[in-house]
Amino acid sequence: MTGFEIADGETVWFVNEYETDRQYGGPEEGGWWYDTGRFVRCRGVFKDRDAAAALRDRIQTDELPKRRKGLHSPSSMLSEGLWPVVLMEDHPGRDYPRERPRYE
Repeated sequence: MTGFEIADGETVWFVNEYETDRQYGGPEEGGWWYDTGRFVRCRGVFKDRDAAAALRDRIQTDELPKRRKGLHSPSSMLSEGLWPVVLMEDHPGRDYPRERPRYE
């Protein structure tokens, strides 16, 4: 079984909002970066995967372009770390990564 389960064993789906950025990981191999996300809020919890996907898609189409206007994506050197994204996940929202990655 995968995902977050409620008492009756059903998987539930979370539509979570994040502010994303990239952080400098270290100088190895000429420098490397990793993605980060700060959990902002949960936009909905669903038993039905299709309903969760529909909300995610609506937010991505209708809301995010307006909110991103004038912002730079995390891949840009001009990014201020405020790039909003909405993800459909099988767990409650949480900041990521949980631990700072290490170069190996």
